Amino acid sequence: MLMKLNFPSYELSLRRDGERIQIFDVIRKRWMVLTPEEWVRQHLIWYLREERGVPASLMSVEKGLKVNGISKRIDLAVYNRAGSPVLLCECKRPEIALDEKVFEQIFVYNLPLGVSFLLVTNGLRHLFGRMIPGTEDFEFLEDLPGFEELI
Repeated sequence: MLMKLNFPSYELSLRRDGERIQIFDVIRKRWMVLTPEEWVRQHLIWYLREERGVPASLMSVEKGLKVNGISKRIDLAVYNRAGSPVLLCECKRPEIALDEKVFEQIFVYNLPLGVSFLLVTNGLRHLFGRMIPGTEDFEFLEDLPGFEELI
């Protein structure tokens, strides 16, 4: 049984492949093994599309980057129409607590990019925030702005 997350209900495409269950990723346009983290990520993708108006064409899943010479991957990035990232998202399994360590991870990923908006979710709890322009400070937001406000 798949865990109910704190997102609106979406009609996600699932199928069985032998012993494994797969979920269709509308961004990568392929079937992915259904893991708890992937379940959260796919709900977040649909949330961003349906509730925040983010075009699927401006989202990237597991985008690679280098941080201090080490290869890392961002779970989900949203870009503006000019191709610059405006939102970085880190997805965790529902049983992972969203503590300081989790938020520190997305801050580190953001160091080479300087993206304004950050989101961390475990599917049950969502933390949104933005970097304060001209500073290294961060402020939490009550909700994530719509796409037009992000860009």
